Amino acid sequence: MSSRVVVHVWTTLSSPQSLLGLLNLREAAAGKNVAIEHHAFIPKTPDETDPEAIKALEEHGLTVSGAPVDDTGHAQEMVYAAKEQGSTPEEAAELGLAMAERLHRAALEDGKDISATDVLITIAQEAGLDPENVRAGLDEGRWTKLVENDCKDGERIRMEKAPFLIAAGMFLLEGPQDAQAMSSVLKRAGAELTDRVKAAAEEAQELFGYQG
Repeated sequence: MSSRVVVHVWTTLSSPQSLLGLLNLREAAAGKNVAIEHHAFIPKTPDETDPEAIKALEEHGLTVSGAPVDDTGHAQEMVYAAKEQGSTPEEAAELGLAMAERLHRAALEDGKDISATDVLITIAQEAGLDPENVRAGLDEGRWTKLVENDCKDGERIRMEKAPFLIAAGMFLLEGPQDAQAMSSVLKRAGAELTDRVKAAAEEAQELFGYQG
């Protein structure tokens, strides 16, 4: 069995580039032993809409009728509200990723203002979350620190634009790469991890007689 590749991806939640990156990542990860964890990225200056990204989204069957939303802090917190519903880390990551995609689509396809709390509460309810719990969480800042930590991580690794992904802690991709490029990176990451696990097992066996 191949080693699981963990991918950490940062998106803005409302730009065509970020949504395209998510969709391509989904396609690239299909059928592979890959787990995807979404993180918040809030650019210091508004994203410029890329016409090529809009065209590529249309090829995915999406029509972009809305514009990027500048204030996505609460929307990013909604991703963590969704993650809380997962009973395992894998389920939490998948729920967060699904919410991120839902928020992107709400902003870009439906033209909704995802900076507005009432809009977010409606989206939460549609996703099966308790709307009152989400409203209270947003009011209390329950997930604010998690979003801030994501943004600090982005600054630490000098992230300049989203989507930005790190695969297996070794491979970096910035910007909306196509699914083929992402798939190639995921395969390389999986092969590298498998080689490392094999080398570690051989070393343990040589040093300690470990047969695991």
